[in-house]
Amino acid sequence: MSKSSAGSVLVVMALAGAVAFAAGGPDVIVGDLHQVTRWGTLNGKQSYSVGTVSCNIGNQNLLWQANTNRHPVIGQNLYRYKNGRFEQIGQSWLKHGFTALTENLCGQCSGQGGSVLGVGCSDPYSAGLNGSQTGLGPRYQVNPFTGVFPFPVTGVPSANNLLARRLVVNNDDVNPALNAGARYFVEGQYVTQDDAQSGNGENNVSYRETFVSGSGTNFPLSLRPQNPTRRTRTAIDAWKECDSGVTVVPLRVQNEGLYMIGYRVTQTGPSAWRYEYAIQNINSDRAVGSVSMPAPNCGSVSNIGFKDIDYHSGEVWDPTDFAISQDNGIIRWGTTKTHAQDPNSNALRWGTMYNFWFESSRAPRQGSITLGLFKPGTPDSISFVGLVPSLASDFDSDGTTDMMDYDAFVTAFESGSASADIDDDGFIDWFDFETFVEAFEQGC
Repeated sequence: MSKSSAGSVLVVMALAGAVAFAAGGPDVIVGDLHQVTRWGTLNGKQSYSVGTVSCNIGNQNLLWQANTNRHPVIGQNLYRYKNGRFEQIGQSWLKHGFTALTENLCGQCSGQGGSVLGVGCSDPYSAGLNGSQTGLGPRYQVNPFTGVFPFPVTGVPSANNLLARRLVVNNDDVNPALNAGARYFVEGQYVTQDDAQSGNGENNVSYRETFVSGSGTNFPLSLRPQNPTRRTRTAIDAWKECDSGVTVVPLRVQNEGLYMIGYRVTQTGPSAWRYEYAIQNINSDRAVGSVSMPAPNCGSVSNIGFKDIDYHSGEVWDPTDFAISQDNGIIRWGTTKTHAQDPNSNALRWGTMYNFWFESSRAPRQGSITLGLFKPGTPDSISFVGLVPSLASDFDSDGTTDMMDYDAFVTAFESGSASADIDDDGFIDWFDFETFVEAFEQGC
């Protein structure tokens, strides 16, 4: 299949999204997501592919050697925002780049192409090309932090149907009749060695909003012309675009990869809160094997949930869901086997997002959330401060229970402050006092 330029599609588009400042060396970004192709449906699933335009915003040429492993690989993902939750619903194998053009989407092209993407140059890959099955390789063979992978691709199953290796999605996840009000976003990502070696591997992801139409089992995915590509922004940023109450924070592994964390806490009733977390692995090869956060025993916790994304077409990673446990005031999600037991266990791999949620009778406070890293190394875990259920006895919200909490509650109770309504029944009475004293004595 021949390469195709974006043509008039790019001419009429007004692209937005701040481009990250170019560092030294080659620096490839996704300058545009410009086409979507639907290939058909089979066994309750749809297959798509997304056209991508790469740009070299660095100050050195980016290698694009077709017959070695010194060329980019291109991943495609699909996400859905529905009923407050932002989740990944589809992913593809990786398109292997083979030659670069000399267009000017992101700047003034130096005119150098072919085996390099020149400084300032852009290179379009059509949706048809990114969906050509013979040019797609698995994700598991690629180290996303170093950009290193074996080439040529060997030891993988043949592409024997219209779903194989492409962006595969369950029909029910895109059927408009089952997803009223849902919003959809495609994402593209480039990974390659010289970009990674220059320390520029964190800005290689961009997303764009799409919409789904159709009925029966035919669900075309289309771009929204009024919603341009959000350059150098990960899909989890789209969650905040949909809901301003979402917080998005970066989290890095020392001398390794980047994770993006999104979270939202919503009060759903008196003494009832829903905690939603989404974790996206951008380019960490070590992956996440567990997620742990505090949830005090003195408050009820229910409806603990988890969602991952199904690998397909012969990816070797195990599809088993994370196991969920709750003990000693900690909720934990994690792989069912360690790396030593099974290196292909279902850790949170690169280019992938997992969701974690639960409901609690306790209001949110700031607390430490820990990601246990799957592959051995130093450190063995990383942490960030997010929102977790509060301790009833931590009245001054400083993270500990002590006499200062007791004094603060008594002062609030005697003054009739609304904060003393511990049981959230709308009244400040002896029941609140008893509830606080019991929690204080139990340290919860």
